[in-house]
Amino acid sequence: MKDVFGIQETAPSPVPSPSVSPSVSPSPSPSPSPSASASPTLSPSPTVSATPLFSVDIKNGYNAISVDQLVNAQSFINAGMVVFDYNYNGDRKWRQTSKGDNISELYPGTGYYVYYEGPDTKVTFTKNDLVDSEKVFSVKKGWNLLSAPTGGYLKDVKIRVLKEGYVSSCNRTDCTQEKTLKELFEGTASTRKAYAKMYLVSDQNASDAKDAFEVIEINENNLDEIELSDESIFWVYLFDL
Repeated sequence: MKDVFGIQETAPSPVPSPSVSPSVSPSPSPSPSPSASASPTLSPSPTVSATPLFSVDIKNGYNAISVDQLVNAQSFINAGMVVFDYNYNGDRKWRQTSKGDNISELYPGTGYYVYYEGPDTKVTFTKNDLVDSEKVFSVKKGWNLLSAPTGGYLKDVKIRVLKEGYVSSCNRTDCTQEKTLKELFEGTASTRKAYAKMYLVSDQNASDAKDAFEVIEINENNLDEIELSDESIFWVYLFDL
């Protein structure tokens, strides 16, 4: 089978097909807009006087977000928001704070969803929210929801992968190493580390996959030309690293 670029392409089995369904099966099918249980009514947290580090704009409904530093998720929760993350090391389903799931830390380079029923607002993180830890997020085999907070070309966007010989749940700097997105996508269909498509989240509240994603097909001719905008959130399917 040849794709539209004339390159022999062998798709993973089953072929990755993003879905906006809240139920994620073990087979590759990312859920860009998880279904939120009604968020609890909570009073906003008091204003923190510490120096702000960065802010995240939150709109009514679903928000695909990323963070610049390793921080505590409590600022979202205190504001009555529901935080979702994808359970990479477990059942490959969405976890959410409104169901009692323990989502305490948010990692840079990872994509998350925040659901909010109030008016558009801004959540500001300060030094008080920083997590004093050497922990990092490393990509896993299968679907990964990633982020590029400052955008850039594939050769400039860096992620962390597990070093050979370490278990997949290891999340320390000493058992991971840095790679670029370009390194994952370069090579032939049989040698590249990632499926040759990225699913960029384009509509965070879409009820249909064709509206939820902008699909970017990657090949040797455009590998150096693809540029991600600031705060991009996207799904990547990885083979054995």
